[in-house]
Amino acid sequence: MDNLLVSRKILKAKNNEKLMSGKGGAVKLVDFSKPLLSGRLNNMSQEAKFDMIKNMTAGDMMGSNMTPSFSYSGKYGGGFYVPMQWSDGSTEGVYDRIVSGKFQMAANTLPVDWANLWDAIRIDVSVRKAAIGTVRQFIYNITTNPNFTRTINPTEITPIGIIFEENTGHGQAVTQGETTGGGYDSITILIYAAGFTFDLIADLFDLTITPERIADAVMVGEDALKDDNAIAPIIAYGYGGADQTAASAVGTLRQELLYNTLIDALDDLGNRDHPVTDRKLNTSNVIILASPFDAPHIVQVSGGLPSTNEVSYPALSQIKQVISYDDEIIKQRVLTETYSGVTAGTAYMIIPASALPSAGYMEIAVKRDLVVEVDTQPDVKTLTQEQRAYWFAEAIWSEGIQYFIQEITLPTW
Repeated sequence: MDNLLVSRKILKAKNNEKLMSGKGGAVKLVDFSKPLLSGRLNNMSQEAKFDMIKNMTAGDMMGSNMTPSFSYSGKYGGGFYVPMQWSDGSTEGVYDRIVSGKFQMAANTLPVDWANLWDAIRIDVSVRKAAIGTVRQFIYNITTNPNFTRTINPTEITPIGIIFEENTGHGQAVTQGETTGGGYDSITILIYAAGFTFDLIADLFDLTITPERIADAVMVGEDALKDDNAIAPIIAYGYGGADQTAASAVGTLRQELLYNTLIDALDDLGNRDHPVTDRKLNTSNVIILASPFDAPHIVQVSGGLPSTNEVSYPALSQIKQVISYDDEIIKQRVLTETYSGVTAGTAYMIIPASALPSAGYMEIAVKRDLVVEVDTQPDVKTLTQEQRAYWFAEAIWSEGIQYFIQEITLPTW
């Protein structure tokens, strides 16, 4: 039952432990791009941004000669400490190079070994991205395709069905594969972006603004928005009737009440029909989305309860994952962005897209995962020392909320 409970914090701790243990692992490199969008993000329409990235080629990507992933042992603590080969024949990290005074920028020119700095930043951001995870992937099916158009039909990303049949071998036509269908509306890929500018004050006086701190903040902001885009519709949906389960009144102990409520929810969800197959839903593999207060209690009773008054409470093996989903609050000097978590006393029983036999109606179409743009050229007009932009482009189809999610009112704990 130890692996039943997940949250962003738990995933981050596990991933960090893995990365820093020295055991290593494959880390997908973040794309670095020439500053195509930097400085113009706020003045461009979504359509203009989309047209720009749609026409990007491999040559537009910095470090396009690098492999899509690398093995990271964790022993160096970040990309800026990873030893690299320099033009003078030495092998050392970017930080060591800076401290020794060998790595310098003059006016508007880049040093001879500028590519090593680029690679160090890219490795550092990639490692930190790998260490901080989202939870949306437990609910949705995620498809990545750089060739997605601006607007796509969900049938373009639903699974393809291939059926083998006996064939005479004498010219008999073979059964053709096709997408599973089930959705005929359209979803639009949107671009989400943020940026950071190193101004003169920061360059002169604020030595605490390090690339690592910025990368960590980017990862927190990116993951918070991605999870919110996917989970906020689940929380906000207007449930009623068959897709709601009331708190059970059967039992004397709070553990019994919660256990029986989960049993009722499994029955209620399993009594509903699949919109494509018209068969009853299979609840042998469900996950539960709950508040940080309720999630541990659900994990506790899901393992079963001691027999009471000759009543047996076996483990609820149908529950494969319990997601603890809390608020995420990101503060700036003036602005504060709050991504709301699940309210205590309410939970959501979900058949994830991965457990459905056909179109899950819970799909995420990713055209571009995180792209980092770095403009190292100072701007004398504004005393800007360096600018960075971070963006990704994707669409979410959450039509399955009405079919595969049961809202549960939990008993008082």
